Amino acid sequence: MSAPDGASWDAIVIGSGMGGMTFASLAAQVLGKRVLVLEQHWQAGGLTHAFRREGWRWDVGLHYLGGLAPGGSTRQVFDLVTGGAVALAPLPDRYDVIHDGAQSYGVPGDLALMEAELARRFPHEAKGIRRYFALTRRINRGLGTALFAPSAPGWMGGLIRLVSWRTLRLARRTTREVIAECVADPALRHILAARWGDYGVPPSESAFGYHALILGSYGEGAWYPEGGGGAIARAVTRVLRARGGEVRLNTAVRRILVENGRAVGVEVADAHGKVSQLRAEVIVSNAGIARTAALAGFAAPALAPSPSAVTLYLGLSDDPRKLGVDGANHWFVLPGAEGERLASLADLTSDQPPMAFVSFSSVVEGATTKHTAQVMTLAEPGAFAGWEGTQWRERGDEYAALKERIAAAAIARLDKAFPGIAASVAMHELSTPLTVERFTGQAGGSIYGAGVTPARLAARIGARTPLKGLLLTGADVCTPGVQGAMMGGVFAAAALGGAAGLPRIMAAAAKAARRPASAVPNPAPALAS
Repeated sequence: MSAPDGASWDAIVIGSGMGGMTFASLAAQVLGKRVLVLEQHWQAGGLTHAFRREGWRWDVGLHYLGGLAPGGSTRQVFDLVTGGAVALAPLPDRYDVIHDGAQSYGVPGDLALMEAELARRFPHEAKGIRRYFALTRRINRGLGTALFAPSAPGWMGGLIRLVSWRTLRLARRTTREVIAECVADPALRHILAARWGDYGVPPSESAFGYHALILGSYGEGAWYPEGGGGAIARAVTRVLRARGGEVRLNTAVRRILVENGRAVGVEVADAHGKVSQLRAEVIVSNAGIARTAALAGFAAPALAPSPSAVTLYLGLSDDPRKLGVDGANHWFVLPGAEGERLASLADLTSDQPPMAFVSFSSVVEGATTKHTAQVMTLAEPGAFAGWEGTQWRERGDEYAALKERIAAAAIARLDKAFPGIAASVAMHELSTPLTVERFTGQAGGSIYGAGVTPARLAARIGARTPLKGLLLTGADVCTPGVQGAMMGGVFAAAALGGAAGLPRIMAAAAKAARRPASAVPNPAPALAS
């Protein structure tokens, strides 16, 4: 089909987040499609993009990646998607540190080691610990395949569901229920549940399947892209351009064009408000199931969205390694039920919110100057409802003063954990759910897509939609997080490729991994500052 701007596209992708860029890269490289990616922001990458202030650089959503150990199939897919142009730096062996008052536990990037350590630390819970990790491994063996079922051809999806029913039954139980069934010690339950911020739904509401999959993804360590998350979008953009594709910025999709029950194009508005239409054989949405349904006019499952976050970005004048920071992430989570709820406005300005996550990506990259830190807290829906409808950078003095109080409280808490770090804070910037909504288009600033509840598993969200010619990609198709969104892109490309789609993608990734480094068209860049 010919587009009004004179270009001819096989596929148009709505959104340049990890799911959209993964689909675009695989469709171009493996399926031979000419792909146009549309992004409303002035930077590509969605929640993998980065921003800079006065020489400091922060990622807005990417803090660490799992499942990317060298040689593994997921790493092979990642390298294929990025054209081999994104090098990954490992986090420390103890990649996450969980704090509970005076107690702390450094989580190793090895599930077997974690199981053995916890059994020694809590010998009275050894049997329950073995059961918990056995259930986690069962999920990791089977749930990924079960999640692919809604994206597979009808006969294949039915067969997968038939052989996966036991796994799905376990996966739909709540995280709190499974942990409570396995162990009773409150301190141990805290360690097992504390990192629920990785998927955004408290243990009492989240489906154990997602919890276990994300834990398992870090079973061989954690990784961070050298050059920051923005390196991913830059690499994929080069891959697309080399194959006649394009990433078009400042272009907001207003609706998906539907004719006779088939998606045929999109209506877009550019940065100046000029409206036009673009057409293609297939439309692929990285906007999430709820927003995609609204754009295309079909009914979506009634699922609660994941929460949004308040994030403090810090530019440091001194190297935090002098204070004992080694690049690990730190989780400060209140014990018991208090640590399993979202933060209110009052919590955000208090001595201790229910949960706070701290990362030091500049240390992971080995930077020598312009060090950074981030402090993130998941917020209650509507916490900033008083400013809904206001414009970015025009929200008024009261909003600005509130942000300063939140920032001051977070810096004070950080200084208690890492004494002396407050003195090195040279600049700071705070984002709220309103900021996230402004740049992602997600209602309420949701950062993980549809909430990972048992209802989401039951809804069987896949790449296929009720409309012909319209596919879904991203986190809603698989799991939350960057690696989950990437697999959502894999599932969408596989759906476009038919019954042979997934085998073709995995074979192409394995073949690319066997190429010598000199044959990779876009070699990995040097570290960015």
